[in-house]
Amino acid sequence: MFKTLFSRMLATYLSVTLGLLFLLGITVGSMFQQQYIGEKEGELRREAEEINETVASRYMDGNKRPVAEQELLITARKYDALIVLRFADDQFGKRAFMDETAQDKWAGSQDLDVEAMAAAILSGQEEGGIVTDMLRDRVDFPVMTLTAPVKDGEGNIIAALFLHTDMSRINASIRQVWMDVLLYSCVAVLTAFLSVSYITGRITKPIIDMNATVLRFSKGAFNLRIPAQGQDEVAQLGKSFNLMADAL
Repeated sequence: MFKTLFSRMLATYLSVTLGLLFLLGITVGSMFQQQYIGEKEGELRREAEEINETVASRYMDGNKRPVAEQELLITARKYDALIVLRFADDQFGKRAFMDETAQDKWAGSQDLDVEAMAAAILSGQEEGGIVTDMLRDRVDFPVMTLTAPVKDGEGNIIAALFLHTDMSRINASIRQVWMDVLLYSCVAVLTAFLSVSYITGRITKPIIDMNATVLRFSKGAFNLRIPAQGQDEVAQLGKSFNLMADAL
């Protein structure tokens, strides 16, 4: 294996090319994945601020509460999400908001025991953040959860927010990116193989022809000469052989 110059050059070039393509594919795929996830996290954080404003300025006001509830339902429908609020005031308790058509989808999720985490947020011990496995035993699709405190105008924490959003579409987009990267990598590998094979053949063919000429010359075909064109090392070797043959 790899006994000829052609096979060694071909293996070397292809190994380098495949390695670079592999690294490029991993880098590009990871960049797109981080971009998708980062954009989704940014959307959730911005929406959490809107929810904070809705709850603080309207939901806590009994006269404006129906408007606030409608706004929360619209937000849940927009992000295909489940919004859970655990209020510091026990008279409000815990409230869940979701699109009516998604009742079966989120069934049981609004009843998840989040008292410990909510207590940490309400007491200011936790600032909240992104969680990806909070509902793993409740639903059969990927979920990203944003937890955050809800504060009134004076900075007092009035509720703990749990914003669950379906990540199925995002994950499908990420998978499509990886499939595209894989497809383009396969095309690039095939193109690289053909190109490297052609270039390596062009490099090694003069050496193979030169070797055949030398063997025939050694058996008495003293009129043979090597076609030597160009200024590279192989051409110089051919010209040197021709000079040697003329001298002999």
